Amino acid sequence: MKIIYLLLIYVITQSTAFAVDSYKGLSPISSSCSDATKVFKNELCGQSESKHIVEGDNIIIRYSKTMCETAWGKQWNVKSGVILSIERQLKKPILMTDLQVNWLNLEKSDISTDINEIIYWDRKNGIGYFTSSKSISTIYYFPAEKMNKYQCKKRIKNSVKNDPILLPNSKSSIKLKMSF
Repeated sequence: MKIIYLLLIYVITQSTAFAVDSYKGLSPISSSCSDATKVFKNELCGQSESKHIVEGDNIIIRYSKTMCETAWGKQWNVKSGVILSIERQLKKPILMTDLQVNWLNLEKSDISTDINEIIYWDRKNGIGYFTSSKSISTIYYFPAEKMNKYQCKKRIKNSVKNDPILLPNSKSSIKLKMSF
């Protein structure tokens, strides 16, 4: 009985660990490279991207380099070194059913000709799940809707072409930079 109880606690803690809008307390737009140095001791600030391996997962953090830099289809009025996105490539994919997520409430994007590859987007909380055959292999943390107040007032033309990732919407197709 004690083993079943411990197993249940483990499953609950593992399933809720993925359903938050930040990674180890780091959130796009509200966290910076100095915050990341507290989590990753070897973090070097001043770069546009950093890569880490944590418990076998590949973690890619993208930082702003200039004011009004484009990320996720929007331009952000933040200083250099602010986290724009976090990509977590899971060493071991997890089943969608393992998370406490209402998948029907999320926006869905088919990203390839493979009917089994889908990304689920939670724009309100700034989290995306790359799935294949009902397993999650990558989790994206991007600016949540509440961060829209940090967008640049005036849009700079032609900056979208430098955007590594665009969120899908009815007016544009998805362009996704993945480093699998």
